[in-house]
Amino acid sequence: RKIRGPAALVHNDYTSKSGIERLEHFLPDEAARTDLERIQIINVWRSINGPVERSPLAMCDARSVETENLIATERRARDRIGEICRFTYNPLYEWYYFPVLSPDEAILIRTFDSASNNPMQVAPHCAFDDPTTPRSAAPRCSFEVRAFVLH
Repeated sequence: RKIRGPAALVHNDYTSKSGIERLEHFLPDEAARTDLERIQIINVWRSINGPVERSPLAMCDARSVETENLIATERRARDRIGEICRFTYNPLYEWYYFPVLSPDEAILIRTFDSASNNPMQVAPHCAFDDPTTPRSAAPRCSFEVRAFVLH
């Protein structure tokens, strides 16, 4: 795959529709199981080239997000059309970020959860330009892996 830069758009990687579609696409036999009660997708995000100084990852506390702030948005790839979640502005959002995250640290982001009783269905996140970043800071070099958790 091609290398992409940090995503500065506030987003969640899946919607209630596209999370299920991803499981069906990658693990059709698992998606067809009748004993599944819950499906989650967890992103594991980490630096691979020293501490992250430029474009750190910021995450919004999902408890501060209202459902009316969610916008399902089409996302086109070469081989498919998917859906991500974008968000409207809300001054009540509570944001956190991880300055100078080192390669021996990882962030787990629950980007999809089929449990309807879970108040944290989304995990808004993005990269941002930290005004305290030194001019000499190296570009961010990170990767993420997505894991399906089936209950």
